[in-house]
This record gives sequence, C-alpha cells and structure tokens, in this order.
Amino acid sequence: MLPPLFTPSGTCGTNPASILWSDGLLSPGEGGEKGMRISPRQWLTWGALIWLCGSAVTASAGATQDIQDLGQVAEAARETALAAARAAGYRRVAARARPMDPRLRLAACDQPLKTEINANAPVLGNTNIGVRCTGSVPWAIYVRLEVVAQVDVTVLRTNLPRGTVLSAGDLRQESRPLSSDHGSVIRDPALAVGKALDRDKPAGAALNHHDVSAPRIIERGQTVTLVSGRAGLEVHMQGKASSHAAVGDRLVVINTRTGRRVEGVVTDSGAVRVD
Repeated sequence: MLPPLFTPSGTCGTNPASILWSDGLLSPGEGGEKGMRISPRQWLTWGALIWLCGSAVTASAGATQDIQDLGQVAEAARETALAAARAAGYRRVAARARPMDPRLRLAACDQPLKTEINANAPVLGNTNIGVRCTGSVPWAIYVRLEVVAQVDVTVLRTNLPRGTVLSAGDLRQESRPLSSDHGSVIRDPALAVGKALDRDKPAGAALNHHDVSAPRIIERGQTVTLVSGRAGLEVHMQGKASSHAAVGDRLVVINTRTGRRVEGVVTDSGAVRVD
C-alpha cells in the first residue's frame, strides 16, 4: 500500500491510488498490495498532486510565520538619517520615511536591525537608508526618506539690482527649511558683505554663493595700466581690457602700442600685473 502524500487533513492526506481510482484512471484490479501498473498519464497526475500538496504546505507554513513590523524598519532608517544629518552639523532636523508597500512581507527579524548609509549619499533631501536583518531569516531592504533641516540663512531686506555691492544693512538672517546640503546657501551674512549681486534679487530672497561674486573693478574695453618688473624697476604700459574682471582675476589685456595680448592679475589698485 502506498503511504499518504502528506499528513494534513484533506486531499493531501489521501493515498494517491485512491485519488486515481476515484478519477477512473486506475482500477483496484490494476494495482494493489502486490504492485501497481501505472501509465505515464497516471504518473503525471500523481506528480501534479504531489506538487500541489507541497505548495499547500509551504503556504500554510508561510501563513503562520511571524511578519516583520514595517514601522520598525522605517524607524530604524529614520534614526540613522537623523544621526547622519546631525553629524554633518545640522541641529534642527526632521526625517520622514516614504510609505512602504503594505503588501511587503518580511520575516520577523530575531536580531537587532542593522542600518547602513552610502558615504556619498546626501544627508538632506531625498536619500536612501539600507536596513538589514542578519538573523535566522536574513533580508535587506532600502528605505526612501526625506530629510529637512531648519537653518538660519542670509536673505535680502529689499529688492536689489544686479551689480549692487552688498553691505551689512542689506542683509538679515531668517530661519528657513533646507532640503539640500550642497553648501550653496549663504548662512553667515558676513560672507556676502562686499560681494556684488550677479542678478536682480527680490526682498526676502535667500542668497546662494552663486548669486554673488567679487565686485568688478574693470569693465570690458576699459583702459588699464599694465605693470611688469619688480619693485624699484617697473615698466608701466597702457592697454585695453578684453573682459570685465574683479580683484584677483586673471585678465587678458591688449597693449595699445604694440597690439600684443598679455595676461596678468588684477590688483587692488585696478592695475594688471603681468607675470
């Protein structure tokens, strides 16, 4: 007699021969205690039954397995994101995990969850935190988060046109949410004082480093003095600037006497010292 396929109650606990008999695929006379003569079609049916029963048992086991609380996964990722932002110097920080697919089923981890963050990942804005289980049923998943810091930034008090050289009276600090850590926002007003606006800016606009530059002291086509040689033995010539420039910029100047193009560095006095 063939043994039952599986012990659970129902079809999967039934002798396969009885299934075949009930379906008319095998009669008692064709098999029994002394041996069965089963056709290929009958073996195929039996194999399908075994596969179905195996699937049922697997599903039954999965249904009773403890499922990981996704809230704990999100919280582990959130704490790691906050710690990374604070380590970067931000103090007032908030992090929110994106909703995870509720259909996601992870085995409950029997070890503390581990997290990891890419060293090159941004600490503000949209970022991914890896959460990993190293327990008896290991798994790993990435959690998407949005991290925002509240910081004091430099803003304009009034509308100002391009080219305005900023003074302390033009600026104030204001607390704003920051969702990027690229370092472009000017947080200390002192860093903007003495710089010129590169574009028109409205009152209340936060200043970024690319909004300002050193003020121009030379305009394109302006006549400038070329200086070469050492102190006590200097040669001065006249030339025309090929472009606008600020102190410390390298500038190409066309010698008005010879037409030769020479390059030098703009000094505080507005002269161009030739290398």
